[in-house]
Formats: sequence, C-alpha cells, structure tokens
Amino acid sequence: MMTRLDIIGFACCLMAALALSGCTCGSVTSRRLDGPWGGASNAYRTCFYVSEDETRLMPSTACNLEPSNLVPYSYEMRGEDNAGVDQDGNECGFGFGYEEPVPIVDDSFAVEGHRPSGSADEFSFNGIFNGDSASGTTTKVDGQSRCDIEWTATRIEGGTGGTGGTGGTTLSCETACGQLDCVAFFDGAFEENDWLDEVVSVTPDPGFGEHAVDQGGVPGSTAPDDGNPAPYRFVAHTVGENSGIWVAHEKPAANYDPGSAGAIESIHYSFDGKALEGSRQASIRPLAKQDGRWFWTDFTTFQLINENGWVTKRWDDASLIPAGHSVELDPSGAQITVGFATGASHTTGVEMVTRNTGVDNWRVVICHQ
Repeated sequence: MMTRLDIIGFACCLMAALALSGCTCGSVTSRRLDGPWGGASNAYRTCFYVSEDETRLMPSTACNLEPSNLVPYSYEMRGEDNAGVDQDGNECGFGFGYEEPVPIVDDSFAVEGHRPSGSADEFSFNGIFNGDSASGTTTKVDGQSRCDIEWTATRIEGGTGGTGGTGGTTLSCETACGQLDCVAFFDGAFEENDWLDEVVSVTPDPGFGEHAVDQGGVPGSTAPDDGNPAPYRFVAHTVGENSGIWVAHEKPAANYDPGSAGAIESIHYSFDGKALEGSRQASIRPLAKQDGRWFWTDFTTFQLINENGWVTKRWDDASLIPAGHSVELDPSGAQITVGFATGASHTTGVEMVTRNTGVDNWRVVICHQ
C-alpha cells in the first residue's frame, strides 16, 4: 500500500516510540521538565509544553493535536465520548486547548474556570510532576453538567521543541509499554552532526546549481538567529537561468524498520518554514529513503512559502513517490530513514539568484500495523 501523509500537529506527544535502538521499557532517565509532554489511551490524547527554564507551560506548535488547528497551545486535551466521567458517573468527553502561559509552582500547575471567547463553557485543568511522569485532571462545565478526564503523561525525551536541546529522535521508553501504533521523530535544534545533505537533482546540469547549509542562522554566523524559537536550519540555494536544484536533508538516526515494528500505514509530516529576507520563496517537501533510494511527495504538492515570517506547513493524504527512479516505496520492506528536501528554481532575468530557506520544528510520525 502507498504511504499517506496526513495533517497532524505534534502527534508524537500522544504516540509512543517503538523499536528505537537501545530503548527498553522501564528505563529511567534523569529528571527534566523542559519540552513537550504527552499521554494517550484509547479514549484521550493530551499534550503540554514546558519552557526551557522549567517555570511555566508555554504555547508551542509542538502540542497541536488537531489537524486543522494552527494556534500554538501550552496545554491541550482531546477526549473521546468515553474519556471521562460526569457528575452522575456516566461516560463523557470533550476537546480543549489553552493558549496562554501557565506558571509551574512546586512542581504543579493549574488553570480554573477558563471560558474561551464566544463560548459559555468553562474549562479547568491541573497537573503535578512526579519524577518521570505527570498526572492531573481536565474538566469541562457547561452549566448543565460537569465532565472530568483524568490523564497521565511522560516527557518526550530528545524532542525539546526547538528550545536548543538535543532535538533528537529518542523518545521516553516509558511511553512504549503498551499497545501503541506510532513512532515519532522530532528535531528543533538541528545539531550539525545529526543531519546529512545530498543533492537529489539539478537541472539542466550540475554547473547551474549549488547549495549551502548552516545550523542556527545565516551561514557563517556563530550565534543562533531568528528561529521559531532559535536555532533553526538554514539552506541557501544558488541557481542560474532556467535551472533548478533539489537537496535531500536526511536524519540518519530517524529510522523506522517495518520488519520489526510493523508495515507502514501512514506517515505524518509537518514543519515550520520561512522564506528568508531577500528570497522570493522557499520550497520544501517530505522525504524518505529506502534501500538507498529517495522518495518524496509529488512535485505539485511541495510547499511554496512566500512569507518572510514563520509558518507551519503540514501534508494531508499525499503519497511518497520515487525521486528520479521507478521503484515504489515498500511499506513492509526495508528500513526507511526520514528527513525533508529543499529546492529552488530560476527562469530568466538575471544570471544567478540565491533563495534562502529556513526550517524549524521538523516532525514526522510513522503509524504502522
């Protein structure tokens, strides 16, 4: 079956990492609070984001659980009809996202009686950190009834949401102890040694296209610059008249093996992108590698970013197709490695142009059988 790319936000807040090398259930990591936290059951999904200084929950696109939502949340709960219990002991459920910072005091946080604009319902939530886990209750009161959803969550190890941490792919092993269907990869820091870059195609010939990559800002700078938040990945493409270039950016540690974890059902992709000052546009596509071959989305589905400010881009129900070859991606075949591709093209007017692209908060979730 073909791999589908569905819109989601940071679904790795609710999905566990499976089969990452060296990861076994029951492992214990040193206590840290910063970054995304998530929990899930058959009935609910929850996610919240802790600031780098561990003093508050803060809004971040790392915790968007709903496909259509582009608002960064500091706390979010999505519950099915059987997720909670009402005042009479009956099953209930609801969805809710909170957009403001929330202070953390004595390892706990709480918001009481929040009424979203235009709504008559009131929402409250609270949580407490207990070592490597957190737990709490989210409540909805609509005037007629009350619904309480109890939740638990663990910190997503290595995915710090672009706060300058490792940004790697190793997620908390504690979340892997159960019947779970997805594995998540995230990078918001883009350490230089974590990525490999390779030209996929150049037209009309190699003399007409080149690229340069730098972590953290403008090439040659030593300080992070203008990330979402900093640092981010900078790619500069220089192309001549009537030419174009596509470059693969591969994260070698972001591997998924269908043979051991299950055949791929879908791949979900999102990132923050930016056409940097002086550029007309930035072009970015999802990317995967299997048996040394590249696969990406159809040419008509790559994202053209004309904004000079950061925007979140997601893919919905798109297929990964061969990039310059005829072999189809095998969802139950060899291991795949994921990443993204950037490109640029130029027609006429001046001899050479440079397009500057920024990428941040790269995230991929692979769901399997």
